[in-house]
Amino acid sequence: NGQSIVIGGFTQQLQVTAGDLDAQSKSIGVKTGTGVRAFRDNEISGGAIGGLLSFRDEVLTSAHNAIGRLATAISMQFNAQHALGQDRNGAAGANLFSLAPPKVLSAGHNAGNAALTATISDASALEVSDYNVMFDGSNYVVTRVADGTQTSRSEEHT
Repeated sequence: NGQSIVIGGFTQQLQVTAGDLDAQSKSIGVKTGTGVRAFRDNEISGGAIGGLLSFRDEVLTSAHNAIGRLATAISMQFNAQHALGQDRNGAAGANLFSLAPPKVLSAGHNAGNAALTATISDASALEVSDYNVMFDGSNYVVTRVADGTQTSRSEEHT
C-alpha cells in the first residue's frame, strides 16, 4: 500500500493484532509511537503474507463454515431420527449429539452493553457465510458477508 517498512537504516516493526470485527481473526499492522496502525485486508495483496491472508479469507473461512454447517445438519438429522425410536425398554430415544450454540463475537470497538445470541432452528436454511450485525440507531442490519445481502429489523421487533 506504499507504507514504508524500511527506509535507510530506519525500520518499522510489523505487529499482529486482533481483528477489528473478530478478535480471533488476526490483522497485521505497523507499530507506531502511539500504538499499531492495522492494515486493511486489501492493503496486503502480494508476497507470502498476502498469500496466506488471501487463503485465510477466501478459502479457509469458507471451508470452516461449510464443515460446521454440515456437522450441524447431520447432528440435527440424527437427533430427529433417533427421537422417533425407542430403546429395548420402551424409553423414547434421546439426542445422540449435543450442539454447541452458534458463535457470536463482539467487535472490539462496540459501544454499549447489548448482548446478541443466536440459535439454529432449521439447519437446511444455513448459508456458508459469516454475518455482521450492526445497529444504526433504529434498526438492526444483518449482512451476510459472503454476498452482501442485508436484512434489517427495527428495535421494537427484536
